[in-house]
Formats: sequence, structure tokens, C-alpha cells
Amino acid sequence: MLKFLVQIVWFFSLEQIYVLDLVLCCCSASLVALRTTRLAMLNKLARR
Repeated sequence: MLKFLVQIVWFFSLEQIYVLDLVLCCCSASLVALRTTRLAMLNKLARR
């Protein structure tokens, strides 16, 4: 019984780590996208 509970807790902690990883990846990707769009806009403004 205890072993089963430990496995469940371990599984959920793994899932949380995975979800956190996904969230971090999404956040960093959106930040990179924002930076690139900002740079592109600055380049367009500079060309004028």
C-alpha cells in the first residue's frame, strides 16, 4: 500500500516537473518571438 502511494506521488511529481518544463519552454519561446518581432519593427523604423 505504502509503495503504491509512493509510486503515485513520484508519478505526480514527475508530471509536475514535465508541466513546469513545458510552461518554461512556452514562456521562453514567446519571449524569443517578442524579441524577434521587436527587432524586426525596430529595423523597419530604422530603414525609414
